[in-house]
This record gives sequence, C-alpha cells and structure tokens, in this order.
Amino acid sequence: MSKIEKLDDFHLTIAEIKKKDYPQLKALMDRVYVNLGGAWSKNTINTLIDAFPEGQIALFDHDQLIGIVLSMRVDYATFSNPHTYDDLIGHKEIIRDNPEGDAIYGLDALIDPEYRGYRLGRRLYDARKELCRQLNFRAILAGGRIPNYHNHQDLTPGDILKPSRLVKFMILHCLSNSQMALSSSAS
Repeated sequence: MSKIEKLDDFHLTIAEIKKKDYPQLKALMDRVYVNLGGAWSKNTINTLIDAFPEGQIALFDHDQLIGIVLSMRVDYATFSNPHTYDDLIGHKEIIRDNPEGDAIYGLDALIDPEYRGYRLGRRLYDARKELCRQLNFRAILAGGRIPNYHNHQDLTPGDILKPSRLVKFMILHCLSNSQMALSSSAS
C-alpha cells in the first residue's frame, strides 16, 4: 500500500490533550524518546493541562494518539532572549507557565514513528499557530536540544551549530492580520 493510499485510511482529529490520554501519551513518548528517558511524568503533563489546556494539543487517528505538541505561556521579552531549560522547567519538573504571558513556548512536538512522512506534524504546528492568533499573542518561541552535547563540553553550542549550518533560533510571529512571518537566525 502506498503512503497516499494509507493516508486515505486515516481518520484524523485534533483535540486538546486530556488527563485520560496519559497512558497513550506515555506509551508514545516512551517510543519516541527511548534514548532520552522516555515520557514526561504524569504529574508534569497534568500540570501543563491544568495551567494551559488549550496549549496541549493531540493528533488522533481514530482513537489512537499519534502526535502531540506541548506548550506553555511565557513573557516574550524574557524568552525571546537567551535562556536555559531550567528557566522554563525547574529541576523537579516544575512548569513555569505564565498566565499573563504574551507568547507561546513550544516545549515539545512529536509524531509516532509509524506515522512519519505524511506531514502530520504540520497539522499540529498549524493548530498551535491558530491558537497564537486566537489569543492575540506576539509569537511562538521554541528552543532545541543538541544531541550528545554533554560529550563536547569543550565546545560552545555555536561551535557545534556553525559547521552544520543549523538554524539557531526560530520565532514565529503572530501578526494582527493573521499572517505568520518566520524570523530565523542561521550560522
């Protein structure tokens, strides 16, 4: 069966993640993050859902959870500048959602490996962009992890990123006219 034929068999639904979805979410994150410690704790996911339910977005195929984006609200002026993961989430997985924030911070995004290659992640990002517009927020901010950085303590992140020409920062600005502009800084 070709990918196009299989895509016709999908019955996709985007919805807010609910606490009852945690068993499926845990199984999905454990599959995707097998080498990174697996799923976020149930307490952390529940905290995100309680703090900012509309920012926790799921993609289902029929009743099967196949993708998620996790988000929190932050102050744009603070988090559009250099910051650390600990500024967002404390050592004990303390979520630092700011109900008065004016930007969405994308904490995580993933698609089930069996569903990759169908551009389904775009649907989740589009849902997050629409939420940004609805809330009239300034931007969607996101950071990233550098795999195996702990093995290169003699290098700065910039040293690692320059040779690969990866995008260092990406900010999607939510404009009042409901258009999105991409601003990136590459090495």
